[in-house]
Amino acid sequence: LLTALAVAVGVITVVVLGIVTDSIRTTAAGVLQVGTADLTVAQQGVNDILQSALTETQLKDVQGLTGVKSAIGVLLDTEKLDNDHPLVVEVGIQPEDLAPFGVQIAAGRPFDANAPDEVMVGIHLAQDLGVSPGDTIDAAGGTKKVVGVFNTGSVFGDAALMFPLVPFQAFERQPGGLSLFFVQTAPGATTAEVQKTTEGSSPLLVGIRD
Repeated sequence: LLTALAVAVGVITVVVLGIVTDSIRTTAAGVLQVGTADLTVAQQGVNDILQSALTETQLKDVQGLTGVKSAIGVLLDTEKLDNDHPLVVEVGIQPEDLAPFGVQIAAGRPFDANAPDEVMVGIHLAQDLGVSPGDTIDAAGGTKKVVGVFNTGSVFGDAALMFPLVPFQAFERQPGGLSLFFVQTAPGATTAEVQKTTEGSSPLLVGIRD
């Protein structure tokens, strides 16, 4: 009986892990569809871009590369909000990078750069949760005030949460930490050239084109 029970538990575990893995893979693919970048830069060698670990120092290096018009960095994590939203992506980003990232404010305002208790909610997620500016949600370790609802034009992006980068880094215990860089190429440069330059600048970086 114990052996049968152990086998049953093992099968359930494998199935659950398979579902979670597929959800993470779908989430990772969705991350690449958000924003207006020509090239996404991640940590070389990771199996899942949500596990990518980069730094603000590396971002500055990429920003200075030939052919790079601009590059912004974001810190990513996922969280279960409730049973209906078991894997919500959380994005830490500087307020000044919202527009270059392709984020439009549908209601309310952007968060303040150093506000640990403010959050922006994607328009689809806001509709699902029934929240609007002025409401609160529990996320990223505490109660957050919804100051804005945003639209990215991406189904995936519009189901995410966005936080000011510095407080989010503190919550994640990753001061100066980033997950991905979103790069726009300069006029006259091709994405392939910038990818090659970026990857050639450091063995720790890999460029991903849509």
